[in-house]
Order: sequence, then C-alpha cells, then structure tokens
Amino acid sequence: MRIPVSRWLPALAALTIVTFAWGCSSNTTETASLDSSPLHVSFSTTPPSTVKVGDQVTITVTVSQNGKPVEDAKDVTFEVWKEKQDQHEMIKANKNGDGVYSIPYTFRQEGTYFIMYHVTARDQHSMQKMELKVSKR
Repeated sequence: MRIPVSRWLPALAALTIVTFAWGCSSNTTETASLDSSPLHVSFSTTPPSTVKVGDQVTITVTVSQNGKPVEDAKDVTFEVWKEKQDQHEMIKANKNGDGVYSIPYTFRQEGTYFIMYHVTARDQHSMQKMELKVSKR
C-alpha cells in the first residue's frame, strides 16, 4: 500500500518545523556571571622605605574588585631577588582576611632588591615590580 505524497508531505513538514523549533529553544538555567572588572592591587612594605640589613619586613598586597575585598584569590605569590642576581625566591603569601595577603621577609645583605607580586584571582593575573634599597646597619 502506497500513501500519496499529499498526505505525508504536510506531516513531514510539521515534524521538521517542530524539531527545528525545539532545537533552537533556549535553556534558561541561571549561571553565576563572572565579574570582569579589573582587580585593584595595593602593594606595600612595613617599614615603608628605610630598611636595614637584618630587618624583618612585612610585604603586603591588598586585593579588591569594585571596592570590595577579594577573599578568594587562587594564588598570591611574592618574587624577591637582589639586583643582578639570576636566582629569584618565590614565596606564597599568607591570607590575612579583608583581601590582605602578606609575607614576612628578612633581607640578609645590603643592596637593591626587587619585589614582584603575582596575584591570580577571578580569571585574572596581576603583577607589578617594586624596588627596595637595603642599607647597612
């Protein structure tokens, strides 16, 4: 038994339209949107400037986004090295709360040092270098 084209063609067209419409429908599940606003990182040392050999210095970054502390940084590391030296120390920071991350560091020799922070948070990476002079006691 043969079915005439005039009977199955409209059914095929309707099925095609329904299938196409179903495939194009949007799935409206809610997803958390990531904030793409830039991170703001404030970098400091305590004491702020005059450092002598043997002094323990606190190296600190305060990380925020849109004025709010970033408590969920994936990684905060400080890179410390003396001028003209190839060897750099990479030191993982302690989380202190309110977006503050820090390390204690003691400078053993006089000279010019560089400190670079590396902050990875919310799919962003921020880094900046600071120069610090360490003088004799």
